[in-house]
Amino acid sequence: MVAALVAAGLALVGFIHANGVGFAQPESMMFVYSYLMMATLFGVKHFYNLKESVSEPVSQPLPIIPATKATEAA
Repeated sequence: MVAALVAAGLALVGFIHANGVGFAQPESMMFVYSYLMMATLFGVKHFYNLKESVSEPVSQPLPIIPATKATEAA
């Protein structure tokens, strides 16, 4: 997420994806928006993962399925 925000900033001032250094050049704005969308997606995913990890752990372990002849032959 941080790398996408830094890249958006660099594209905004023209250090990357532009013909010359300048603020908010029209040819580089597509890249600025793209990097900001990537940062947003990564941020949403990060907060979704935080919410998911706080949920209650599984109280019962999963059962072990005994092997059958079909699985032993494979």
